[in-house]
Parts: sequence; structure tokens; C-alpha cells
Amino acid sequence: QRSEEEELLHLRPAPAEGAGGGSPQDYKVSVFVFTFNRPEGLARLFRSLAVADYQGHKVDLTIFVDNKKKTPDKMDSPDYGTPEELSPTMRWIQAHATWPHGELRVHKREKNAGLKRSIMEAWYPMNNHSFGAFFEDDTEVSPLWYVWVCRALRQYYYGGLPSAAAPPPDPRLIGLSLYRGVVDEMNSRPLIVDNAHQPFLFQQPCSWGAVYFPGPWRFFRDWFPTVTTDPKVPWSTPSNAWFWWDSWKKFLIRLMWDHGLYMVYPNLPQRMVLSTNHLMKGMHNLPPRDLFELPLLSTEQYRAMTSRGVDPLACPPGHTLPC
Repeated sequence: QRSEEEELLHLRPAPAEGAGGGSPQDYKVSVFVFTFNRPEGLARLFRSLAVADYQGHKVDLTIFVDNKKKTPDKMDSPDYGTPEELSPTMRWIQAHATWPHGELRVHKREKNAGLKRSIMEAWYPMNNHSFGAFFEDDTEVSPLWYVWVCRALRQYYYGGLPSAAAPPPDPRLIGLSLYRGVVDEMNSRPLIVDNAHQPFLFQQPCSWGAVYFPGPWRFFRDWFPTVTTDPKVPWSTPSNAWFWWDSWKKFLIRLMWDHGLYMVYPNLPQRMVLSTNHLMKGMHNLPPRDLFELPLLSTEQYRAMTSRGVDPLACPPGHTLPC
């Protein structure tokens, strides 16, 4: 019998219009991109997403464009994107954004929302076979990111079964990271996982490219407005110093700690990743580039590895993953 916590995280009913059966073939991944005034970063991310391998699936993409905080000295800034004068970001979208893999939507803010609010309001999954892929505009993806996501969803969400007979998801898991850091940002120590480059479980959320599961994300969305004080974790960690009014990730760190939750992280050879961060100037201080801007797995590298009998995107059964 499943515990109350497991019920909350994965068996909590979806909204009625999305409830009902389904099978692994029915799942849908939607892509959400968050941007403001870095059109060059948005262009790089968008191009990398557009050329990825989507396995013939329909994948919709929504771009959330924030606005600048309105101050008396910046009332006429082009970042506002008035009808008469679009911002550089909106000009790039109008001129270049075409998406052949599904529907393309643009959500343009008329007032500043900030990244935390933009992310927290972006997605409330309407059924248990919908998944959200989150990317900020300073990230870039491997052309194989979605290939690994499909494999990982089948193995770690649907239990490796191809039908609606799949067991309930592992209640510990909230999603899939596409980035695998070489440093643990919670303690600044090297993150060493020696498991023949197989995925592993890690009790930290990822903000540099990740896919979140529907039940846990609904739980996070419903829990989030109930938190009225700084959601520090009860030990000394750099994240406790983050400003809680502008960090959605700080809230998710606390939720994962309170409920013993994990994400599945890839563990590719040669420090390769399925998404990386280019450390563009923004709201937060930039960490050392050589530790965080990691190489993306290319199609050519993947083919070379598989020709030698090594599949870096393999997803072994969930019960074998270290944590």
C-alpha cells in the first residue's frame, strides 16, 4: 500500500478534463523557454532546440518574454516592446522563430514578472502523461537531448513497459536533469559518481535544462504559495544565501529535502552533457566558466561511441541507479 506522501506526489488526481487512462505512447513533452533581454542567447538556444531529434513526435514550444521593471528613468526603454517599438528580443522572435515540430506560442509580459514568477506560472500539467522541459535563454542543448528524455521516461516513469499496465512512477523521482555538473553547488565540492557513466539519482533540482514530471510539479505548484518564509534547508549550504524572493529553485531544493525527492541525472563520458549553460550576464553572479560550461554530446560523438558498442544514452532499470 502506498503512503500518503506517495499519493500526494504521483497519484494525486489530475484536473478532471485531463484525467483518464493513457500509455507510454501517449505522453507529451512541452518545451518552455524563458527570456528577457538576451536575444543572442535566445537565438543560440532556439537554434539548438530546432535541430534536435524529436523522434517524429509533436513537441510544442512556448517562449515566455519578460519585461523590464518600470522606473521613471527607463519609461521609454525599448525593452518594453511597445507596439510602436519592439524590443530586440521580440524583433528576433518575429524575424527568425519558426518551429516545425509542433505549435509555437509566445507569451509576452507587459509588466516585469521576474524569472521565479515566470517559471512558477508557466505550467500546470493537466494529466499524468504531460511533461515540461524548462530552459533559460543562456542554455543550449545537445541534438540528442530528447532522445535521452524519451528513453528515460520509458524506463523511469513508465517502468520500462510499453502499455497502460505500467506501474505507478517511483515516488522519489520528480524529473530528469539534462545537465550534469562537475561540482556540487550545494557544498562546492567535486561531484564524483563512478558508475560506468550510467545515470544516477541526485537530491537537487536542475535549472540548466530539465524535464519535470506532472504529479510532482502539481504538488510543487500547490505547495509553493503556502510558503511564507525563507525556505532555507536546515544545514549550511550556499543556496541558503540566495534571495528567496527571486529564486524558484531555492523553493524546490527545500521541497526535495523535506520529502526525500530526487532527479535522474545523466552521467556521460568526458564531462559531456545534454544541456549546458553559457554563463551570460544576468541577475546572479557568474561561477567559474571552466567548471560549469560543459561540452554538449554531438551526433557524431554518439555515433562513434555506439559503433564501439558503447551507448552513452542507455537507461538501465531504475532500481540499479545509485543515489
